[in-house]
Amino acid sequence: MRPRLNLLCISLLLCLSSTNFAYAAIDFNHLSESEVALEEQPAKAGKAFAAGTIINAPMAKVCATIQDFAHYPEFMPNTSKVVVAPQADKSALIDVTLSLPLGKTKKYRLKMTPR
Repeated sequence: MRPRLNLLCISLLLCLSSTNFAYAAIDFNHLSESEVALEEQPAKAGKAFAAGTIINAPMAKVCATIQDFAHYPEFMPNTSKVVVAPQADKSALIDVTLSLPLGKTKKYRLKMTPR
């Protein structure tokens, strides 16, 4: 395994359902800086995914980028619109619109809580 000085392995969970699911880990030994590993996760309802990659950046910058929800359309595939509603408990409700192939549109809401 190559040295990972100043590299950050991130595993982001995106659950498009409000139910709990069992997390099946991504194999961190096969992550790279050039692509994102995506694994579908078991879920009781809806679909859930885990994604992982290696990012060569300071932790503070990575966290700031992930938490800058309004700018997701600039770098998240198929994301055409994000509306952010900050909440009193430091979380945010984000309404996301995806423009998918064949003219399909998917809209969903996530509650994002920084930890």
